Amino acid sequence: MSDTQSSNDARDLHITNGDCTGEMLKAIETIKGEILCWRDLLHDGPVKDLPFDQYAALRAQFLWQAVTATEPDTELSYDSVRQDFQQRKQVFDRLAEFDQITLWFEHDLYDQLQLIEILNALGQCPDLPPVYLICIDQHTEVPHFHGLGDLNLEQLQGLYPLRQPVQAEQRQTAAGLWQMLTSDTPEMLASVIKQEVPGFAFMQGALKRLAEEYPFKRHGLTKTQWWLLRSVHQPLAELPVHKQRLIDLDSQGSLPEGASAGQNYQRLLKGPMNFLRIFLSLQELEEAPFMGDLWVQKELDLLCTMDYPLLTRESVPNSKNPRESTAYQLTSRAIDLMQRQGHWRDHNSYDLWRGGVHINADACWYWDDQSNDFCLGQQGVF
Repeated sequence: MSDTQSSNDARDLHITNGDCTGEMLKAIETIKGEILCWRDLLHDGPVKDLPFDQYAALRAQFLWQAVTATEPDTELSYDSVRQDFQQRKQVFDRLAEFDQITLWFEHDLYDQLQLIEILNALGQCPDLPPVYLICIDQHTEVPHFHGLGDLNLEQLQGLYPLRQPVQAEQRQTAAGLWQMLTSDTPEMLASVIKQEVPGFAFMQGALKRLAEEYPFKRHGLTKTQWWLLRSVHQPLAELPVHKQRLIDLDSQGSLPEGASAGQNYQRLLKGPMNFLRIFLSLQELEEAPFMGDLWVQKELDLLCTMDYPLLTRESVPNSKNPRESTAYQLTSRAIDLMQRQGHWRDHNSYDLWRGGVHINADACWYWDDQSNDFCLGQQGVF
């Protein structure tokens, strides 16, 4: 994980949702100042309202363990993840040095949770300079907008004059949302998603999506897990977003020689249910995709390695692309679940975190999509 980046000596700070957008901002000559990339996936793992050192150690440990379990060959170390949190703190310790702060974010769950954390932290800083927000869910020149990384440099630059000042009331709202996120029960979350969140156009939808990452009462799967199984069980006949991207790459001359956009697309659709096809299916099913390839792989690994697996996997012969070298199939238990027979708790247990809520056998919170509320089970029984 890299240090914060400085494009010149201007006293502006830009905070954005990750390295992709950060590198793009760095490449725009008219965007002045320091760039801080926020790297955390707050929809998964423990998120608690703790003093900085305890909080950073907690999140760094979770992230490092999750990455190394999913990518055993990674060179990522706990110390490097922990250092990223320390660098973030060092920037926040000198916020008074900046003339203004601009936040660059989008509408999905990943970004909206980061926005809560950042605005809550900014609200606790004395001598805070003016704060501005850029947050969009679409772009007129991008037919299939998923995030700021879909824009070119000119389009991203064009957002800067449209930034809006963040008011004190928004920072206060974010502080309340942070308390909601770090609470050890989901009742506050249930109440927030019943109405729009003042000052945040996309927050209600994002938090509803967070609620759907709890196990569903009727089958015990999260929405992501359900859609992953559905993608294997009933493969999508078309992947229009991916098709358009292949066409765009072809027009730029960026596809490998000897294969057109159409040929690449048909080869994918006619091939096995490998990671790439499942990942792209999830991107199509999500209204606001928020999960990157590493975390989708983490979910697939869980479905394959739980006590009673819902997926099996086997190697695809003669495959040179790691993303296409493994094919997935549903187990009989997974087919039963997809046909509304059975429940996750029939054979498997829970041990996961959603913010400050620890979901386990002794305190299992389920999302009831019929009543749009949570219910508490114990030892897998309602």
